[in-house]
Amino acid sequence: MFDIDRAVDENMEGLVRDIKRLVAHYSVQGEPSEGKPFGDGPAEAVAEAEKIASELGFVTKNYDNYALTAEMGEGESLVGIIGHLDVVPVGEGWEHDPFSGEIVDGVMYGRGVTDDKGPSLAALYAMKIVRDSGLPVTKRVRFLFGANEETGMKGVAHYKEIEGEFDCGFTPDASFPLIFGEKGNYNARFFGETSREGAKVGIKYFSGGMAANVVCDRASLYAEMNGYAGELKKRFAAYAKENDMGYTVREDEDDLVLTLQGVSAHASTPELGKNAISHMMRFVAGEKLFSCPFAEGYDRVIGLSYTGENCGVAISDVYGPLTFNVGIIGTNMDGTYATIDIRYPITTGDFRVYSDRMKEVFAESGLTLTETRIGPSLFIDPESPLVKKLYEAYVKGTGDTVNKPVTIGGGTYAKAFKNVVAFGPEFPGKEYNIHMNDEFMPLETLRTALKTYVYAIMALLEI
Repeated sequence: MFDIDRAVDENMEGLVRDIKRLVAHYSVQGEPSEGKPFGDGPAEAVAEAEKIASELGFVTKNYDNYALTAEMGEGESLVGIIGHLDVVPVGEGWEHDPFSGEIVDGVMYGRGVTDDKGPSLAALYAMKIVRDSGLPVTKRVRFLFGANEETGMKGVAHYKEIEGEFDCGFTPDASFPLIFGEKGNYNARFFGETSREGAKVGIKYFSGGMAANVVCDRASLYAEMNGYAGELKKRFAAYAKENDMGYTVREDEDDLVLTLQGVSAHASTPELGKNAISHMMRFVAGEKLFSCPFAEGYDRVIGLSYTGENCGVAISDVYGPLTFNVGIIGTNMDGTYATIDIRYPITTGDFRVYSDRMKEVFAESGLTLTETRIGPSLFIDPESPLVKKLYEAYVKGTGDTVNKPVTIGGGTYAKAFKNVVAFGPEFPGKEYNIHMNDEFMPLETLRTALKTYVYAIMALLEI
């Protein structure tokens, strides 16, 4: 008789070892080069994942470093498990080495241990356990590693052009018990004039943010001093203290550098963070020594809100409200620019109506909205065989019958396929610092996820 708990325990040491191998690669998307569409880091992670999958005895295929597959089983039906090897930038303020997979008191730390290298390998090891169990594998089970989920889905799009769809599947890149709906997404950039002529203090440039889908936790302003350094330092310190934010002030030759420290969070839950860009724009817009059209427009159409209420897109449905995040700010020869990441409600329909409204509102405040991209929402019937089977697997793996399948604001690879849902690894009510400092994964959580994925694969073989 197949003893799942014993098999899981026997594979935990190898799983932890291999997660550390993947975490060691800083797989943030970089400059593309020949054979490396997303830069060196993601290509290195693909190569490492291919080594791991081969060592585990799977048949692998590298799709030009856009994606990688590892497969087992036989038959016409194809079950898909989709994870990603890329990560968001590390940022600052880590107490643990983000590339070591350091384990302290039963908790593993590192960029990607939860999003999504750790869960991906847990699902791959679950495939191994099912294969080694002696149970009949009457379908093909294929793990698909994408190489740029955090910055788009070109990797899996490239794979789909070659291989097409899965019959059913899941992505271990969200939370348990199961995600049957995901909000749609809207991404854009906007820009405006940095500093008017005649300003008492001219602004040279702004900088801040590490990714569009992360709440900015650090924003800086470089300005001419023009004899006003003392006044600005006092007013900036007062603003930071009033809003309970960290800050630094330094003089750099003729420049005064003001920096605000906020709190990072995932763009789908901006209410959990404190956006340093938004607060910097509020300070600049209200400071008479400056004359910054970009900051003034920003404060009118966005402000400190994360709902889109100031630009006419504060909409919601039974599955939740729209969320609005500005992740990156910078200045170039055309002026100052920033990014927008919106997650709009599942039942919204065509978001272009709201996109057009935003363009008008932004234009009225002197800002140009550009590079817009709209992605669809996802909804899988909660009564479908896929959802019901995976939920049953969750209950078997965890013993939890209280928590039920839900919808989320985040976007996963499930949107790229017709019959795929997000399934784990995060557990209800738990925070794992994804997209933040000291991202972590408790080893007990990893073990439970591994066990649950074994049940999940067994369940999908029965559909």
